[in-house]
Amino acid sequence: MSKLSRQAAIVGAARTTGFNVEGHTIPELLARAAKMAIEDAGLRKSDIDGIITTQVAGFGSDPRLQYRFAEYLGFGRYAKVIDLPHTGGMSSGYANNQARWYLQQGLANYVMVLDGGNWRESYLSRGRDMGAAVRPYRESMRSPHPYDWEMPYGTGGAYSIYAPVGARHMYEFGTTSEQLAAIAVACRKHATMNERACLRDPITIEDVMTSRWISWPHHLLDCAYIAPGFATAYIVTSAERAHDSPKPPVWILGAGHGMSYYHVGNLCTPSPEGFDIVRTVGKMAGDQAFGEAGVSRSDIDCLQVYDSFTTTALLAIEDFGFCEKGEGGPFVEGGRIELGGELPLNTHGGLLSEGQSGNGTLAVMYEGISQARGEAGERQAAEKPMVCIGGASGVASNFGCTILQRD
Repeated sequence: MSKLSRQAAIVGAARTTGFNVEGHTIPELLARAAKMAIEDAGLRKSDIDGIITTQVAGFGSDPRLQYRFAEYLGFGRYAKVIDLPHTGGMSSGYANNQARWYLQQGLANYVMVLDGGNWRESYLSRGRDMGAAVRPYRESMRSPHPYDWEMPYGTGGAYSIYAPVGARHMYEFGTTSEQLAAIAVACRKHATMNERACLRDPITIEDVMTSRWISWPHHLLDCAYIAPGFATAYIVTSAERAHDSPKPPVWILGAGHGMSYYHVGNLCTPSPEGFDIVRTVGKMAGDQAFGEAGVSRSDIDCLQVYDSFTTTALLAIEDFGFCEKGEGGPFVEGGRIELGGELPLNTHGGLLSEGQSGNGTLAVMYEGISQARGEAGERQAAEKPMVCIGGASGVASNFGCTILQRD
């Protein structure tokens, strides 16, 4: 167990609903989540002196976005640290390490991590303007996926970029579409118990298999559901201050992250360390987190991971070490990843059913916090669970991993 383990804790957390029937803008959604998280922690706004706003969907790649948000939310007079990590779906693991560093160095006392978006509006607008999947070359150059070497071969967004990942896993390990579908079915089963979830009707393996193709081998129900809009916020503080929290602190036992290439061509070429398109740096992130926490995979009561696609979740299960590489397909069968099984996965429904808006990784983090606090209701995996939370970005090329548990 490293010296950082249990030196920081989450003392407040909040998430708006994903339906956004009021039509709030992204700054309004973030402000609501921030206010609720501060109230949850029993703090005042002036107590928050560190702000980490992850790359917010729908606001492009403004390098000074963090300052605009801090000003809009009214934190500009208080914050000593304002940060904007552009790390996509693995932002929670990265942000947790950043927050702990700020606290350890005495640069801040309470660090708030924020994320949100109104992706459905952005997607609809993009569809009206230029087609939902394909962006002009000039715009793609501001993306983490410049398409010089990929768009000429037909890639036009995450759907087509992630397809080769799933296809390679099937080719190399014999993974089947039915096994991927088992992940979507488990997530939907959990979403039926989550009033925040956008999709709550139960589904079967056959439902997934007969839903229309998006980009082979992914069907429609293998893909994250784009929600109208929501925001998530949580507050991290030091061990000393955490004991003053009105709610039991949720300790960060360990956190890790690993970063690799974004381009599929580079990922397809094995690195000297053995990483490639289906052997991800999730192993690096997981080993860091578990090594720091000093716990084993068998100690984990539930796993909350970024599931932009069923394939993304499968890779996290393998590379975080819950089964051997290539055995993820058989591992997810037979109810093993459902509540009551060996490793309940995405007990809120995941991005596949609860929905994604923004990076999505903080919504996954919020479910992990809720589980650790014992606030998940009928979805509760254990009385005092140890929770593993994972995020991914790029073409499953960057991963974050965090392990939580309350006293």
